[in-house]
Amino acid sequence: MNQVDAEAERILARAGWEPGRQVDISAWRSRLEEDGFVMHHAAERFLREFGDLVVPYGGPGISRAREALEFDPLLAIGEGDRFAEWSETVGKSICPIGELDQGRFFLGIDEDGMIYLMSDSLARFGAGDAGIASLVLGVMPVPLAELQVLRADSTAELELSGTRPELRALGRFLRAGRGRRGLLENREPSPYSRSLSELQFQETPGSVIRILVDGSSLKIFGGRAALDLLADDIEDFASNADASDHLHVEYFPGHHYLVSGSDSLVIAIAAPAS
Repeated sequence: MNQVDAEAERILARAGWEPGRQVDISAWRSRLEEDGFVMHHAAERFLREFGDLVVPYGGPGISRAREALEFDPLLAIGEGDRFAEWSETVGKSICPIGELDQGRFFLGIDEDGMIYLMSDSLARFGAGDAGIASLVLGVMPVPLAELQVLRADSTAELELSGTRPELRALGRFLRAGRGRRGLLENREPSPYSRSLSELQFQETPGSVIRILVDGSSLKIFGGRAALDLLADDIEDFASNADASDHLHVEYFPGHHYLVSGSDSLVIAIAAPAS
């Protein structure tokens, strides 16, 4: 390790790191390969130096808390599909290197040494020593891509867009029955009027769902079975549609899960962020 912020180096040293540290990664490589992962050169180099380090919670950081982290790639066993989806999004192979905040987030590294924070969304800390320092010192990672909802006020037209992994994650959120998440705000939404800032969803009694705009929020609420049907449609679209296709979620008499009065929603596949 070289040229790392001195404070980050002290934190890692307390966890057991030292210059020239080398650990045996052969068991990790074998187990990861059994689970379908590829341990590329950047992952090998990182894990030889930092593998098995455990850094406890460290209080406030620079722009986020210094959450506990553990550099053990086997913590991501069983998450191959998630890593494959995000690898597809960035166009690079992301190998697991551990977890942050006691399993709330996974950590990964691509062939270029870029370090990622991974859950149902993707963010990056940076590459090389700078990325390690940002992770250890509590720097907020940069979101790589986010869901976006645009609205044309004159026609009430709504478009929700996201990458394929993000749309599949949206399906999982809907199945959870309740939650909220921020949306990427577009300051130049033309030809739409504005972008919304929040998505909310909640399970309520009944057999149908309603989609509506409330201020700057898009709200989706309704019965469990109906939310699952919408999730099915979104996940199928994200997995199988062509990039230029659109999924129209709009009411018509006899609709199998939308109630009359719901706002119409068009769902599109966004290109991965660079």
